[in-house]
This record gives sequence, C-alpha cells and structure tokens, in this order.
Amino acid sequence: MEPKINQGKIRDEKGRFPKGVSGNPTGENAGRPKGSGISITTEIKKKLEEVPEGKKATYLQLLINRIMKEAIQDGDQQMIGKIWNYVDGMPKQAIDMNATIESNVIQTVPKRDLETPPNRGDA
Repeated sequence: MEPKINQGKIRDEKGRFPKGVSGNPTGENAGRPKGSGISITTEIKKKLEEVPEGKKATYLQLLINRIMKEAIQDGDQQMIGKIWNYVDGMPKQAIDMNATIESNVIQTVPKRDLETPPNRGDA
C-alpha cells in the first residue's frame, strides 16, 4: 500500500496513517484548552473559600453549620439521610438477575414463493 497525500495529510488507501506518521504532528491537545471555559463547580469552590463581609467564617463553614442545624436541631430527616449518604456512601443493593420467561404467543411467518424475489421497493 502506497501512502498518498490527501488535503495535506498522508494516508493509505483505507484512510489510515502509515506506521510512524502522526495524525497530530504538532502534538497539540484536541478540544478546547484547559481553563478556557466556564466551570460552575470551580467558581463555587472558589467562592466557598471566601469569608463574607462582616462574618468570621468562610461560606463553606457557614454552609456546613446550616446543614448541621437543619439535620440535628430541626430534625430534618431528609437532610440527615443526605449527610449519612455523603459520609458512608449509598447502601449497596442486591439485584436478582434470575428470570423466567414464559410466552404462549406463537408467531407465524407467511411463506413466500421462492421463485419470486422479494420486492425491495417496499422497505
């Protein structure tokens, strides 16, 4: 197989690069560069490290205090469950993969005349 040049790229007849020829000669990463997009998670994490004006604790500490108050002092069962799941992880659940398939349906397929080819225009 002789490699050919196609739109500036060297490939064989099947469109593959021959051994030793890179499809990425400059070595650049595909996709957008790191840090070029907006990440809500990154911005929230940054904000959680800040101390709000007039407060002595970070947003993260205040958030944890609020969560604990709702769970412990207010007795919020959903919040208690969420904390428990975050600390210990979700409980494992067993899944029964045994199954019995029963069917009383009999499907009949009409015979076709073997001398006449099927009509391909109907599909």
